Order: sequence, then C-alpha cells, then structure tokens
Amino acid sequence: GNAWLGRGLVRLRQGRREAGRGDLQTAAALEPNRSVLRSYLGKAFDSLGDNTHAELELKLAKQLDRADPTPWLYSALV
Repeated sequence: GNAWLGRGLVRLRQGRREAGRGDLQTAAALEPNRSVLRSYLGKAFDSLGDNTHAELELKLAKQLDRADPTPWLYSALV
C-alpha cells in the first residue's frame, strides 16, 4: 500500500489527478482498513470534484481510526 500511496501522491503533485486517484484507490484496495489511505483517497476524489465519493472515503477513514487527524482535517477542507 505504501508504494501505491507514494506514487499516487507524486502524480497528484504533478497535476495528474486522475492517475493519482487511481493509485490511491489501489492502495486502499490493498489495505482497506488503513485510515490514512482512505483519507488521501478522499482528498483525491475532492480534487476531481467528486464530493460524494470524497465524503464517503473520509467518513470511512474516521470510523477506522478516530485518533488519526488526517480525515478530520480533509473533511474540514472539503
């Protein structure tokens, strides 16, 4: 999952939002119970204007790890 996360973040940084989102979806599929992966996937969906999927991923991330501040931050920004 970490490799896909890293590549996805690089692609997002390069402005390749669709490719980055795809990599983050792969990361989340490989490790579906990691809050941070779901958080970044939610952020990627938001960057594509897909608020429905963004909110679903961020909600799931909050449920997976209430102590992880990442989904709470991204939810505030969405």
